[in-house]
Amino acid sequence: RSEGLQIKSIRGDIFIPPCRETFCESPEEIGNVDWVIVALKSTALPLIPDLSRPLLREDGETKMVAVMNGLVERDVWNHLQTSKCFVSALYGGMAFAGINRVAPGVVDHRVWGLLTLGVANSKDAGQDHQQLMRNLWKDCNQEISWENSLLRGRWKKNVWNLAFSGLSVAMGGITVDKIVEDPELRQTARKIMEETVMIGNADLRASHEKEDAPLGEEEINLMMQTSDTMGAYKPSTMLDFVNRKPMEVKYIFREALDRGHALGLSVPNLESVVIQIEMYQEMYRLY
Repeated sequence: RSEGLQIKSIRGDIFIPPCRETFCESPEEIGNVDWVIVALKSTALPLIPDLSRPLLREDGETKMVAVMNGLVERDVWNHLQTSKCFVSALYGGMAFAGINRVAPGVVDHRVWGLLTLGVANSKDAGQDHQQLMRNLWKDCNQEISWENSLLRGRWKKNVWNLAFSGLSVAMGGITVDKIVEDPELRQTARKIMEETVMIGNADLRASHEKEDAPLGEEEINLMMQTSDTMGAYKPSTMLDFVNRKPMEVKYIFREALDRGHALGLSVPNLESVVIQIEMYQEMYRLY
């Protein structure tokens, strides 16, 4: 409210000046709305009902989009239901974008920019959810894509997150370029991506999701090629680690590994990284 919001982006810089009509200190100041976009770290997932309650329409027709990392939809939905915060639909969003908050009110967007969306729960089975999403974002300078299977979209995002966010933390806080330029770390990243693809496809089958396009080499190669162009990018989980802030371990790393174990899969490279991250989390109390 005092300095405004400055966004430095590869798609053009934006400055939103400070004013009460644009920035609010609490959800109560906003009131009931048709759409709620949740862009919290998963460490704050339990706060979603209390933060969203003042925003929800009394007729239960508010729709929610959770643009978050990790396998979160099940718990987001359960928290809303048990707290009697009713929405007509819950969508998930995966931001394939290299974005860091570098200072209060200053955001740096340096690579990627795709927002992939899918539906998690809806009370209206006949609703054209994809068209709703396109209408919501049509006036924004934002590239979007639609996943018929949100679970598949989450696992596709995990292909990058588990490998590169994971190694950046497990190696003590290194940038992406250090991973792709080191032959051994690069090979380890690929192995973690291969294990992630294996878990994701097995999870899709176990969840009875249509596997028309299983994850595979195409996703791995895309993530590796894009990482080659990112330079000294600092994943958000690594920034949390080096700044000794709560890390998104449960929903990004532990949930993925647990699903792999539950499906009887051997994923030694992913397991080693998750154990190392959890050791750091416990050592520095980053909960």
